[in-house]
Amino acid sequence: MVHPTNPNTIYIGTGDRDGNDVPGYGVWRTTDGGLTWAAHNTGMGNRTVNELIMHPTNPNIMYAATTGNRVYRTNNGGANWTASPNLNFNPKDIAMHPTNPSILYASGTRFARSTDAGVTWTRITSALPNTTQRMALAVSPDEPDWGYALAGNGNGLQGVYRSTNSGAAFTLRTSTPNILGYPIAGNDTRSQAWYDLVIAADPADASIIYTGGINIWKSTDAGANMNITAYWVRPTGGVDAVHADQHVLEFSPHNGSLYNGNDGGIYHTTNGGTTWTDLSGGLAIAQVYKIGVSQQTADLVINGYQDNGTGISRGTNFITEIGGDGMECIIDPTDDRYMYGALYYGDIRRSVNGGNTFAGISNAITEQGSWVTPYKLDPNNPNRMFAGFDNVWRNDNVRGGTAWTQISNFTSTSNIRDVAIAPSNSNIVYISKYDNSLRRTNNALAANPTWNNLSANLPVNNEPLDIEIDPTDPDHIFIALHRNIYESTNGGGSWTDISGTLPNINLNTIVMDYDSPVEAMYVGMDVGIYYIDNTLSDWVMYATGLPQVEVTELEIHRNATDCQSYLYAATYGQGLWKSDLKDPG
Repeated sequence: MVHPTNPNTIYIGTGDRDGNDVPGYGVWRTTDGGLTWAAHNTGMGNRTVNELIMHPTNPNIMYAATTGNRVYRTNNGGANWTASPNLNFNPKDIAMHPTNPSILYASGTRFARSTDAGVTWTRITSALPNTTQRMALAVSPDEPDWGYALAGNGNGLQGVYRSTNSGAAFTLRTSTPNILGYPIAGNDTRSQAWYDLVIAADPADASIIYTGGINIWKSTDAGANMNITAYWVRPTGGVDAVHADQHVLEFSPHNGSLYNGNDGGIYHTTNGGTTWTDLSGGLAIAQVYKIGVSQQTADLVINGYQDNGTGISRGTNFITEIGGDGMECIIDPTDDRYMYGALYYGDIRRSVNGGNTFAGISNAITEQGSWVTPYKLDPNNPNRMFAGFDNVWRNDNVRGGTAWTQISNFTSTSNIRDVAIAPSNSNIVYISKYDNSLRRTNNALAANPTWNNLSANLPVNNEPLDIEIDPTDPDHIFIALHRNIYESTNGGGSWTDISGTLPNINLNTIVMDYDSPVEAMYVGMDVGIYYIDNTLSDWVMYATGLPQVEVTELEIHRNATDCQSYLYAATYGQGLWKSDLKDPG
């Protein structure tokens, strides 16, 4: 929210409302146009803020819909926040009556209304579905007593609803076609309502509404009839193309243009949705899950993006080579011709021509992996790959073959989160699973390896996000566990917390500089990168010039011979970054 008379003062709600990919830290504020930020969440704490709205005439009064089933309100510009009673649902959307700021609406899996400026709330059920994955809200000053609700579940649209009495009751306007699905005709039964759902009403004509799911639809008769106005792939049927997965629709108060935020960036229309213009060029906003860095060629990298495929840069720009969501990526450390990328749930692809084309290689695996399925090349044999699904699978000819051997038989059906192979001994492999476990085998190359469960020794009942193994000692390992980093010198038998003064936020990735004379190590956190070596007693920030954004993976391009090694950092929201390594002196 931008202060109406002082645009250098901006309030933001933190956290990922729709995908839960990053944690929330409440409301933050800047008073210098975004150069610096400070927490403004007293009374609220570290919550994901789903939506933030401001009183139309008194900017000191704001409302924040948050996780924890609460709406927080402030009357002193965010210096202090007071919680509503428990709404018994997570309010994803919040809206204010255009002419009566005492009337507020909140929705998620239910709909609730307040008539006393957010102090108390009452659930409204009239005509609305009893069970739904999510409802979105819209109001318009053109008809201030009108309110719209858009509801969807896993089978598609449940309905577009309208209230004409300030949210006291609703009537169904339409439940067809399925405006939340994929086809241009709206004739499927699919939906991502839990993830992408938005509705907006034209401030100049309340009968005109726009809805966003995967695509964008429009009505000119208050939702009775819906027509598609933007499609998720190339133009077809006279409809313009807009990237999939719509999260925001906002009308400009200056000229009435409609702006759209989605998984591909920002678009806008100036002619009622007939054409859409992509405004995303130049925005460094990519959410990078994983990266692969060449060890042969400087600045050759491959990135996996949330909802924007897998892209390769050969030193200038990134070119998308695999569509959908991009996940783990690898470039063969000894031969750049071999690259690996993946889609969600373990659909691993291989290129044998430097990334020009890719083909699937994991169809023989009979399990489904996690959203970001881990797979690693053996550091001692790049023609061998280990992949983590429910179990561990091994491919002994990954450069040319598609045959996999299942080398574990875990009773737990939870997915594997990370896989690590010892650089000094390919038989020693560690894996973590989403059942809060850590396991190790000492004979990973055998036909039926034996796996030892090390979970009872973990200092926290959670699974490691990342596992890093000393290049010369397979019993010397480091794990990112919850918000700390732990070290073991006996193969996971016991652990020492070496977090020191690292901030109390999520620690996501660990990388060791194998060529460092001082045992240098870097960690990526939800904010920034930190460094330590054997000459330091504590961690130091290593993030000069890096935005305060989540770091999802770190990799090093190693070229100690020419002193041309670089640290690469994948961020979840501002693309890929590169730095020199720390000078060891």
